[in-house]
Amino acid sequence: MATDGHGRCDSYVLLKPRADAALLKAWTQEIKTFLQETEAVVPREAEPARIDLDAVLAHFLPEG
Repeated sequence: MATDGHGRCDSYVLLKPRADAALLKAWTQEIKTFLQETEAVVPREAEPARIDLDAVLAHFLPEG
């Protein structure tokens, strides 16, 4: 996390599945709000009953 000159706190997420990488930046408060709203729809530990993450990842990631 990093704070800018206006008191806003930014968070960074590094996605690096293999050789490629992406650095994402977002306001920390927006991430917190998103996660709270997501948890209201799908409570913690209820995910496996709602979505097959292996199938979703297989769809987006190349084989190999």
